[in-house]
Amino acid sequence: MLEQSEDKLENRTENSSNGSVQSIDRALDLLECLARSPNWMGISELSNATGQPVGTVHRLLMTLMAREYVTRDSRTRRYALGPAFRLLAGTALRTPNWSEIAAPHLRELVEISGETANLAVIERDRAVYVAQAQPVRMVRMFT
Repeated sequence: MLEQSEDKLENRTENSSNGSVQSIDRALDLLECLARSPNWMGISELSNATGQPVGTVHRLLMTLMAREYVTRDSRTRRYALGPAFRLLAGTALRTPNWSEIAAPHLRELVEISGETANLAVIERDRAVYVAQAQPVRMVRMFT
């Protein structure tokens, strides 16, 4: 399983010609690799898994450790996700409930227009509908 994700990491880093910042791509590759691993990982393992040079992995890990996104076991010299990463990951639970926030506004739009009102958010390259309000009476079409 880790092998398949390794190929993805290498290809994504090498093929990132979309204006991305290489050092951020590389740091995220390390974090994703650590997140997928059931065990603590050494620098060489991370280097092999991500296709990054050992020196680059070391420098990125030092930065991630300073910010507590990664932690190091000084006895084994292996790395795992740190408390800042877990804190960041936990923020997903505190994101606003857009459906709840939008509901009164959507109802107002329905009252004004007499039509169905939708709220969509952009995720990657597509719209995802997160809320909808429908009019009390349906519009009928006679042909």
